[in-house]
Amino acid sequence: MTVHVRFLQLQRRQAERADGDGGFTPVGELRSDAAVWTTWQPQRSVNATDDALEAVEANRLPEARADVQQAREADPLSTTPLYVGATVEQAAGNIAGARSLYGQAVHMQPSSSETWLRLAQFELGQGDPQAALRAIGPALYLDSQSPTVQQTYYDASRAETQRRADAAKARADAQKKKREKRNP
Repeated sequence: MTVHVRFLQLQRRQAERADGDGGFTPVGELRSDAAVWTTWQPQRSVNATDDALEAVEANRLPEARADVQQAREADPLSTTPLYVGATVEQAAGNIAGARSLYGQAVHMQPSSSETWLRLAQFELGQGDPQAALRAIGPALYLDSQSPTVQQTYYDASRAETQRRADAAKARADAQKKKREKRNP
């Protein structure tokens, strides 16, 4: 077996087997008597997540879900397919499914500030600053110097302050209307 590897401006990685007619056929792995070439698996996962994002943009959600599943199978230790899956579920209007996938990422890599950050950003985007603050706390602990983590904390804190002020105003307005009804 002769292996030639060249990576210039790598966009996609593909293993190929030489055909008898001088052409090449794509294969999932390269085999020899001694070993199986499996370093392509993470790249296969990246390719599948890229395909899933393209499918979401074209509103082909079943295809996007299948691509996410393929990405998860190709690299089960990566959180990227979970994030892309959450994007697919959001596009499909399945907010609970998206939240679950972010939660799976946190469960898979709880010592990564990125998983907590992404969950916090998702919750903030869903209009739940309390949940965002719960999620950003561990991210701050794990990476307190990150400007993105700090900004997300600031945004969630500001949104929660506004939510509380709005709730207090709504209660005060309701009490005022109640008093006006009793005392016309």
